[in-house]
Amino acid sequence: MSRRTLQAGFVLAMLAVVAFALWWHGRQTPTVASAAEATVEAGKAQGDAGEASPALPAAEISPPKQASLPLPPPDAPLAQVLPDLQARADAGDHRAACRLGMELLRCQHLPTWDTLVSSSDPLDSEVEFEAEGNLAAANSVAEERLWLIERLQQCRGVPPDLQGQGARYLRQAALAGDSSAMLAYADGNHWRPDGRGTALGSDFDQWRREAPGMVHAALRAGNPTAANMLQMSYSDDFGFLSAMIPDDTYRSYVYHLLTVRLFGHRERPALARDLDAAAMERARLEADQLHERYFGGRRFNPALALRYPPYIRPHAEGPQGFCEMEP
Repeated sequence: MSRRTLQAGFVLAMLAVVAFALWWHGRQTPTVASAAEATVEAGKAQGDAGEASPALPAAEISPPKQASLPLPPPDAPLAQVLPDLQARADAGDHRAACRLGMELLRCQHLPTWDTLVSSSDPLDSEVEFEAEGNLAAANSVAEERLWLIERLQQCRGVPPDLQGQGARYLRQAALAGDSSAMLAYADGNHWRPDGRGTALGSDFDQWRREAPGMVHAALRAGNPTAANMLQMSYSDDFGFLSAMIPDDTYRSYVYHLLTVRLFGHRERPALARDLDAAAMERARLEADQLHERYFGGRRFNPALALRYPPYIRPHAEGPQGFCEMEP
């Protein structure tokens, strides 16, 4: 797949996230980062439950070596929280580095995202949803716009020495074993929303070596969102991450069954196309093993199946915020 195709797919994926977020929201009722660099493992990588899986790059990730103090509330004024977050991140607090990276990336990419979403008047969508009687979706569009304006205003106060440092702090948190940061980094949240320039330079090649392994590491760390990301990544090439992970019907079905167990999703046997009965039963057993091994058989809020870039209002993150998600 060409880099130009990847870039176009990335833009479409970002726009699809917003559409899905509005649909989902509207239908609801009223330690210092490891110095180890990423390495590429030759041959077949072992799957999470011991099954052979397609060869994937792997990143050397250090488990967090220290507990993180609570982070500021997600809606805290940015000017008040940046100094403390920076001090904590520079001292090795992986969760503070995650939050700082996401805040800085939000400020870096919001103007581009604003240009993209403003190409179709948000007011038109709000009026359309209201005319259909979908007041929840109409309110969501209005709240999204208000949130974006407020955040743009706060971002004007980011100190010059922090501007453009979001990707560095996010990767630092990911290599330090923060599962939320691993997923954000693997999902390309440090790239421009419009995809321009993403596939150029050494940073992209570094990300390409590290990202697939990080999603698997986040799963092993007990982050349920990783299961849904792996299901989608093994099923298609829609977006940068999915294009880096070879399609595999069996592995996609395993992670689909895992998301069923984690979030209560409806099971979709049609996804097991090309699998015989024995393979389907083996996938079911593997999903059961993953569910128990990494999640203790727990059920999670279905909203956590999806994750959003920092420049999109966090419908599903809840009161804690993305980087506060504890396994």
